[in-house]
Amino acid sequence: MKKLLLAVSMLAVTATGCKKEEPKPMPAPEPIVAEPSPTPAPVPVEAPVAAAPPVAPAPAAPADALGIMQAVVAAIDAEKFDEAAAFYTDDIEHTLVGSPMPAAKGKDALKAAWGMTLTSIGDKKHSIRRVIDGGDRVAMHVVLTGTHKGPMMGVPATGKPIGFEALHVMTLENGKIKKTAIYANFTAVMSQIGAAPGMPPAPIPTHAEAPEVIKGEAVAGTIDVTKAMFGVLGSADLKGLADVVQPDVAYTSYADGMAHTGIDANRKAIEGFKKAFPDLAITPDEQFAVGPWVVTLYSAKGTHKGDMGPMKATNKPFHVHGAELAHVVDGKLKHVFGFSEPAELMIQLGLMPAPPPPAPGAAAPGAAAPAAGAAPTK
Repeated sequence: MKKLLLAVSMLAVTATGCKKEEPKPMPAPEPIVAEPSPTPAPVPVEAPVAAAPPVAPAPAAPADALGIMQAVVAAIDAEKFDEAAAFYTDDIEHTLVGSPMPAAKGKDALKAAWGMTLTSIGDKKHSIRRVIDGGDRVAMHVVLTGTHKGPMMGVPATGKPIGFEALHVMTLENGKIKKTAIYANFTAVMSQIGAAPGMPPAPIPTHAEAPEVIKGEAVAGTIDVTKAMFGVLGSADLKGLADVVQPDVAYTSYADGMAHTGIDANRKAIEGFKKAFPDLAITPDEQFAVGPWVVTLYSAKGTHKGDMGPMKATNKPFHVHGAELAHVVDGKLKHVFGFSEPAELMIQLGLMPAPPPPAPGAAAPGAAAPAAGAAPTK
């Protein structure tokens, strides 16, 4: 019994020593406070770049002389002189043959000349009647009409209609106009605005609906026919006239507005001219042919020894210039068109006062007035 109590006592002690202790509660973790992230630097935003407007395609370059001249006169009619000048070379030589107007050399001088003359014409309209296209050498029969809206050669605006026909003879280089010589009757314009006393107003020309274009190789012998005609004009009795002209030959002069058809009518006109200028000598300075057409630039000299209509003899010498378009058919002249500036002759004969020199600064840069009798620009 004593042993049993001892055993129970020891068991209790053992149990007490082995009692499991309750775990102490863990302290609550401290809350984790997230540190604020730094504010990112603003990303620069580039302003939107406006899209470039589409580039308009450059206008196609004119394919030939007619296209070039059509573009030029369209720009001139709109007084877009810079646009017109783009069709000329930088060293352009521009001459109004027989006119007292100064010649122009270079684009600036050309634009200044246009500004001095063409801005006084309102409602400008050009048309091209005929083109003799020899490639780099071209002649164009051009018509210009309009209204006298501003001072012209010292005459205030009259509001009257004006117009004339002219021959433009050009040299082309790399698709641009390098030289131009214009044979025009500006005296007709003076008569139309009442600035040519004793001269009736010249008629206003009609426009061509479409140009006649002549291209191709020259017909053999055409230039020889025109030279033979100049020989007949130099003869005393016009012998051989019927050998070089067709029976119905037609001659039109844009210098005096006269037109003659048939051999007899032309013979009579030539005889009257030769009575006034018996020592008349005509020299072809340059000729070129395209197809059956011949372009002749000539000089003429002589002495005014006889009356011609109301124009009394002055006994003064002259040296003037002109141009002709001649159409040769079957080896004879069929049509002839003459172009010149009558003022060149009238001034030399003392029948018209020479215009005053341009005011300082009025002449275009590089321009020089042609001397009397100076050869036309070629």
